[in-house]
Amino acid sequence: MSAGPTRLLVEGRPGAGKTTALCSLSQVLRDADIRLCGFLGKELRQGRRRVGFEIETFDGERGVLAHVKLAGPPPVGRYGVDLEAFEHLALPRADRPRKECVVLINELGKMELASRRFREAVVALLDQSVPIVASVQMVPALAGSAPQP
Repeated sequence: MSAGPTRLLVEGRPGAGKTTALCSLSQVLRDADIRLCGFLGKELRQGRRRVGFEIETFDGERGVLAHVKLAGPPPVGRYGVDLEAFEHLALPRADRPRKECVVLINELGKMELASRRFREAVVALLDQSVPIVASVQMVPALAGSAPQP
C-alpha cells in the first residue's frame, strides 16, 4: 500500500496560536523554496480592538473576509462576512492547486465555511494528490472534557 498525500490539521481554541503556527510554517517552507498555494487569515485591529479579519494569498492578493461594519450575510458573531470577496481570493487557490505546491489554508472556520462554493472546493481538494495543511477551530465535544452527569 502506498502512502497518500500529506494532510495536517492544526486544531485549537481561538487565540491558541494556530495562525502564528501556519505563518511560521509558511516562512519555513518558503525559505526551503517550496511553492505555496492557499491563504492566511489575519486579524484587523483598530488600536487594541479586533474589528475584523482579512485574508492574504501567497501571491500577494489581500481582501477583507469579515468586519464589524459589514452587514453580511452571513453574520458570524459580531462580524459580517464578505463571501464575494472571500470567494474571489480563495476559490482560485483551492480549485486548481499546482501539483508542485503545498496548500496552506488558515482557516477552515465558520466564516470561510459559510461559502458553499468554498466547502465544495475543499472537498474536491481533499481528493487531489497535493499536500494540505489547514487550521481548524477546536470542536468543544472533542476538546477532551467529558460531559458531567
